Amino acid sequence: MNSVEVLNKIRENADAEYQARIPVATQNNIAEIGRQFAVYDVEYNHFINTLMHKIGKTIISTALFNNKLARFKSGSNYTMQDIEDIFVESFRKAEGAYDKEGGVGEGGVHPFKRRSYQDTKVMYYRMNRQDKYVITLYKDDVIKAFTSAGKLDEFISAQFNSMLTGAEWDEYTHMKELLAEGIAKGDFYDYLVPAIGTDGQTDASLQRACKDFIRTVKKAIKDVEYPSTAYNPAGVKTLTDKSNLVLFINKDIPAHVDVDLYSSIFGPDYAKLGVEVVELDNFGKDANGTYALLCDKNWFKVYDTKNEMTQLFNPDGLYTNYWLHIWQVLAYSKFKTAIRFGTKAVPVAGE
Repeated sequence: MNSVEVLNKIRENADAEYQARIPVATQNNIAEIGRQFAVYDVEYNHFINTLMHKIGKTIISTALFNNKLARFKSGSNYTMQDIEDIFVESFRKAEGAYDKEGGVGEGGVHPFKRRSYQDTKVMYYRMNRQDKYVITLYKDDVIKAFTSAGKLDEFISAQFNSMLTGAEWDEYTHMKELLAEGIAKGDFYDYLVPAIGTDGQTDASLQRACKDFIRTVKKAIKDVEYPSTAYNPAGVKTLTDKSNLVLFINKDIPAHVDVDLYSSIFGPDYAKLGVEVVELDNFGKDANGTYALLCDKNWFKVYDTKNEMTQLFNPDGLYTNYWLHIWQVLAYSKFKTAIRFGTKAVPVAGE
């Protein structure tokens, strides 16, 4: 959304007095609109507050940094209540062979006997992020930006990006920290793989290691398609279809693979693996040789609980401060598939 579209969207939803004083924006009358805002404080305040509160949510999509993990968030919970994560055992045990007596014979089980509920486990997640991002806007600086549509575009983008890019980066960092926390706590099932890209490693040795790594990943993808209690830290019996898996991989690993192997395995569609692949810059400083993590796409339990802009005008300094509040639940599910590929097992604290 460019500045002309922004101005007209705000005007479209404004009252009659605003529309009478502020003309429809074009590429050629931006300076005229700026002069009108310099004269009419009420209309200027309506413009700048609407810009920051409403239009900003559209402009966020053009932020300089976009969190590549955001699509794995769980949604929103603006009631700010604790999040309840419930696992219900899917595998009911058989009660024995067919009984032609209908369960009423000697040693039988009465047909009206009440059966227990399936084994159910519950975890709760609580809001644990409350960040704020603040900018200051002087009216004179805003008016100066009304020299051309391009200049106004730059001004609007700069103001929003300063907050939104910071918020996106922090969210990405927090979500990576959840992966690092899971590693440190031993909440990933370990598959050991050979070292890749070590000093002195020959090309032949490197490619053998890469192929072994890929074979191990493929085996793990097959393993979790069958019911097991091994691949989640809660020890519940479950399975995960490959369509619900994502492989988070250290960005340096594909770089070590030769061109032919890369194109067949790490090409645009990752067709040979059959799962979504997301490259990350790292898994934290204590990743213990972690190369990749294979997770259920619902492993993250990240909920937005507040995304709110507030403002306060300082009449002494003739500027307005704007606060962007980002509150979230940041957690991960221990009921979901979680596998780690690394050169050595992670030492779990307390063991």
